[in-house]
Amino acid sequence: MSTAGIIAVNQLPLADAMKVFGRCCGSSAWAMQMARGRPYHDLAEMLRFADLKFRSLTRKDWLEAFIHIPDVSEIVKRHEEGIPAGGVASSNGADLTKTIGTLDRMLVRYHRKFGHKFIPLDENASLETLVAEISNRHRNRPPEEMELVCFNRRQASLRILAEMMATYRPQEGDGVTVRSTVAGEKLAEMANDRSEPTPSVVSPIE
Repeated sequence: MSTAGIIAVNQLPLADAMKVFGRCCGSSAWAMQMARGRPYHDLAEMLRFADLKFRSLTRKDWLEAFIHIPDVSEIVKRHEEGIPAGGVASSNGADLTKTIGTLDRMLVRYHRKFGHKFIPLDENASLETLVAEISNRHRNRPPEEMELVCFNRRQASLRILAEMMATYRPQEGDGVTVRSTVAGEKLAEMANDRSEPTPSVVSPIE
């Protein structure tokens, strides 16, 4: 059965649906394909379609998505302010300054080699852990690194999408207000009446 969130997204105009999906991934190509793929029967169908479209994205599409991911500088700022957002606090004082200097130099090297900004696998990691992670990943060949980052972001975006659909209600500017209308009920009926029902469990990552 469709959740209220999926029914609501199914009713949105195309442009507004793209904005909603854009909260999960910054690739406009992916958001467009997700918006055009409606209506969705249930979360399993939506996640399966989302994963399929993630796998079809080009390097250019992924680089666009990376732009919308917070920079490591924001993680560094949290540690400087002593609030690592649930992560592990780093050393203070001179040690912290030294670690940040090392991290800055490694970020420059990373971008020079791979052509895109560094995206940590765990944004709540300590600065020392980030330094070790960059050092390890710098050994990758560019295609290997791109594959690693895309796999990680695909997982993260699918998780965000699932969480968002569980609680989604149209916000101001989303283009529709959910209410019991004949049109809304008809769309819900269409979403739940497919000749080939989708499985109730999806495994989005191989």
